[in-house]
Amino acid sequence: MRFRPCIDIHNGKVKQIVGGSLKDAGDQAEENYISEQDSTFYAKMYKKDNLRGGHIILLNPAGSEYYEATRKQALAALQAFPGGMQIGGGVTAENAKEYLDAAMKEMGVSNPADIKITLLTTDTDGAKKQAEVLQEQYQKNLGITVEINQVTYKQRLELETKKDYDMVVTGWVPDYSDAYSYLELWISDSQYNHSGYANAEYDKLLKDSQTETDAKTRQDMLFQAEKIFLEEDSALVPLQLRRDQYLINPKISNFNVYFVGYDFDLVYADISE
Repeated sequence: MRFRPCIDIHNGKVKQIVGGSLKDAGDQAEENYISEQDSTFYAKMYKKDNLRGGHIILLNPAGSEYYEATRKQALAALQAFPGGMQIGGGVTAENAKEYLDAAMKEMGVSNPADIKITLLTTDTDGAKKQAEVLQEQYQKNLGITVEINQVTYKQRLELETKKDYDMVVTGWVPDYSDAYSYLELWISDSQYNHSGYANAEYDKLLKDSQTETDAKTRQDMLFQAEKIFLEEDSALVPLQLRRDQYLINPKISNFNVYFVGYDFDLVYADISE
């Protein structure tokens, strides 16, 4: 299993916080540990051990009084390990260019168009349109060059499994109507974890949820895991929840449509005269 390092920064300090406890209001969070070292200490340590692909997580929103201190820590870590770490969390359409400018400085690049990223997707018409929208947004807002690589569904899965991509548009249809059917994909050793995502706290929440008998407590666990995955670690960007529309003749009754599994069934359907 590949180890992917992480530096969490909250209120200008490197911390380990309790998952799900982060609140933007008042910049509050329950803390497990507050480091006496700054972000560059850890970035240099990861660089020394050649632990690449790690995330620097900003845990303060842009409007926070601590945001600037947190941002400076994040940029310092990026500069301490050029090309070895990336920002996750705290990045918005408004401030993304700040981080791009910092990256360009480290890369010795003056024109953002010289930064080329390949977006992997399948070869359907719908996937092509979706990829073109993303390509246009990246190029318009940041100026970087995004090249689309359209391949067959089988080839995309092979490349995903090998983690041979820069960005990929992928999807999942849940097997049953529960958040776990999505969240289990990114457990560290899941065969469907094609991103290399790994977070021990996330894994523990998912594992504990399997034996938790209180429904509300279990849902809170899954919610905390989702918040860690999407908000704190920014491991994935949800794009859409696909829906199908059906026109049903009013003479037909008991036509059952499902959110998961089969789209519909006609077992109990009936047609009135």
